[in-house]
Amino acid sequence: MSDRQAYSGMAVTGIDAKGRAAIPAFLRAALDRNGAESRVIIAESANAPCLIGFDPAYLEANRAKYGSRADARLDAGEAVDTNIARLAFALNDIASYDSSGRFVLPPFPAMKAGLDKTGPVLFAGLGDTFEIWNPDLLEADANVHPAFKERALFCLSQWKKGGKG
Repeated sequence: MSDRQAYSGMAVTGIDAKGRAAIPAFLRAALDRNGAESRVIIAESANAPCLIGFDPAYLEANRAKYGSRADARLDAGEAVDTNIARLAFALNDIASYDSSGRFVLPPFPAMKAGLDKTGPVLFAGLGDTFEIWNPDLLEADANVHPAFKERALFCLSQWKKGGKG
């Protein structure tokens, strides 16, 4: 996976009345480079009130890691906790995106992340994955680094002015 392109950068787009958002072009380019074929995996973050997105190849690499770890536990006579697999794989949604990056946010994860209404949505690259935030929840989250918040709020202000966020 060393030839993968990292998900990097930050931008704000909007959610429309049909629950669609547009993946920013720089993240879409990384998805395409990583072989997404117009598909993005969407999951709830385990660490924050937001969603995470990534390409199918990343999901497959995680499946292989999980399988190796499970095999090692079985070989050692230990039990395998299938809840790990449930959380890592069963709670993912696959969404198709069009040439402009528009995709429908999966309803349940969107509701959990406060992204089930029209309005702004922040995309932020994290290297292997990217986050999808409701800006209000991001601003209220005490665990988000102040520099990240400051940039996110700036992007939001630019988006509200009609500029690129």
